[in-house]
Amino acid sequence: MIKKTEISCTYNKKYKHLMLSQDNSRGLVVIYPGFNNSCNRPVLHYIRKAALEKRYDVLCINYAIKLSFNNLDTDIKEFLVPEALKLLNIVNNDKFYEIIYFIGKSLGTIISGKVRDEYKGYSNFYHIYLTPLKDSLPYINKYNGLLITGSKDKYFNKELLDQIINSNIKVEIIEDVNHALELNDNVLGTIDIHKHITDLCNNYL
Repeated sequence: MIKKTEISCTYNKKYKHLMLSQDNSRGLVVIYPGFNNSCNRPVLHYIRKAALEKRYDVLCINYAIKLSFNNLDTDIKEFLVPEALKLLNIVNNDKFYEIIYFIGKSLGTIISGKVRDEYKGYSNFYHIYLTPLKDSLPYINKYNGLLITGSKDKYFNKELLDQIINSNIKVEIIEDVNHALELNDNVLGTIDIHKHITDLCNNYL
């Protein structure tokens, strides 16, 4: 049985982070959504369900503030990373996880990388980078993982792909898919793409 726990956001009490836990879990999956999005976005929703089916606990991060590109660096440093670190310490102290997966989408790939840099625990970490950004490159080249992007992702082009030097990164480029991990004007095709992405992540977990 899946137990749902809501954890209050430090800096905005009306927002909650969602923790999904179960007995005899294999590890923890932490999901960091994209810019002003949530873990309920379709592809993240299905990846979350796949993780639960494989008996991982799942922590869904809620940024809880309206992000602005003008203040993004400050928001990441002062709000998003400290909050994510606090949550990770709470759930990992309550039930120590030997294995932790960080799944970041877009902006979430940066935040998850910064959290990994600052976290002082001793778990074994793995990363899934979904449609990363340019500023994600230092973390991609530092930490092992699976990277999934689309050939039509304007934020992570071939020039950036060529800068990946980490041999422990598995790169999956999906043809004609944009930054939202969707096909333009093709809903049924997008559903098939989401199934494929979920399968890739499920096999990596």
